[in-house]
Amino acid sequence: MKKVFTLFLAAVMVLSGCVTQIGTKQAEPAEPIGIAAAFVEMIGTGAYAEAWEMLDETMRSVIPSADVLAEAWASITAFTGEFQEIVRTDAEFNPAAGTTAYEIIALHEEPSMLTHTTVIFDEDGKIPGFSIVIIANPEFAAEASDLFTEEPIFVGAGGKYPLPGLLTMPADAEGPVPAVVIVHGSGPIDRDCTIFYTKPYRDIAHYLAANGIASVRYDKRTLVYAEEMVSPIEYYMEYTVDWEMVDDALLAKELLEADPRIDSGRIYVIGHSLGGVLAPEIAATGDFAGFVIMAGTLIPLTEAVVHQYEHLLQDVPAEIAEPLMAEARLAHELFLEAMTKTEEENKTYFIHGFPANYVVNLAKRSPVPFIQAWERPGLILHGDMDYQCRWDIDFVEYMRITEGMDNIEGILYENLTHLFTQSYSTTGMGTADDYAVPGHVDEAVLRDIVRFILN
Repeated sequence: MKKVFTLFLAAVMVLSGCVTQIGTKQAEPAEPIGIAAAFVEMIGTGAYAEAWEMLDETMRSVIPSADVLAEAWASITAFTGEFQEIVRTDAEFNPAAGTTAYEIIALHEEPSMLTHTTVIFDEDGKIPGFSIVIIANPEFAAEASDLFTEEPIFVGAGGKYPLPGLLTMPADAEGPVPAVVIVHGSGPIDRDCTIFYTKPYRDIAHYLAANGIASVRYDKRTLVYAEEMVSPIEYYMEYTVDWEMVDDALLAKELLEADPRIDSGRIYVIGHSLGGVLAPEIAATGDFAGFVIMAGTLIPLTEAVVHQYEHLLQDVPAEIAEPLMAEARLAHELFLEAMTKTEEENKTYFIHGFPANYVVNLAKRSPVPFIQAWERPGLILHGDMDYQCRWDIDFVEYMRITEGMDNIEGILYENLTHLFTQSYSTTGMGTADDYAVPGHVDEAVLRDIVRFILN
């Protein structure tokens, strides 16, 4: 099923290419928005032969039969459910190409997803290009807004690097409420951890607030201050995990402590991915009430990349895969060498785009001693389809080092990705294709976090 979906996405890219080759001399058919809507309705209701007849010769070479069109549509509805109705139409003129694109938004059985179909016409009224993508339904996310409020805040306000974010509060909260600081994974990430149409940190914040728990989430420093991070280059070469993440998590806790609506003795840290690696250290340093590790790793960055490449490149032609694997293994060798060198020596080169000193600094920030010294509650969560931080490597090791610690709980979830969304992979482990499908953090994960904090 997933392979069909991937092929269809590839076909969409081809179709989009066809759009750019049509030229600028086009006359629009009569009532084109209505015809575009009728085209989508034909596909949605199973009239594939009629829809296929509307394609021009170029498109028919890409989609050679109505059956192929039906298969492609089935790969979409496998995720969205069956077509229900068209809810919006729009038209956008492209002056450079001299064409108008007609956009049709349709509702499906799965309320969190919509399909967005873009159609153009040639001078004969035929369709030389169209695309269909799945998008998140904004109305679905807004349904629970009466259960919480969101207030704009700045983490580190008045300091050198203030970060915009949101304080999410339970609606009509009585008395001080518990709260969490959500700490990002690696890379320049926004407050919601937006990956295509999925926003896992927003899902967490909204669910927690609907269950009486406040939260702070904010745009990461490497997103807001990307230019300052690399200029001058000498500054970037001294870039550390503290500057990137730890300092701001501690400032976020201070912001919560200053709010009389928050129970300052019940502030937890939730760390995802790299944030999960650092969550025990942040909890210990900032005197948090507890920590939640979501998809954290216990191996060096360079080793994790080797494992990721081994999985993602297993079906890729050797002439493409082998150079990439060689590059990943070389980076890991450079890291092992860097661990034996001085900081001054490591200022001269990069590993996976990061300063060598940063990669070494990160490897030396192992969460293990912080976890083993921790006496307050801790929760470790992992999905068994996570190919970025593998459960059979990382989660198993977390369980080994916490064996006999009654204050630490570990939960492994079936069929969940690194983002704790459902995986649609058939490879035995998730792939990057999973992230292209709009999704939400699985409710079982959210329920466990709420239980952990409230109990």
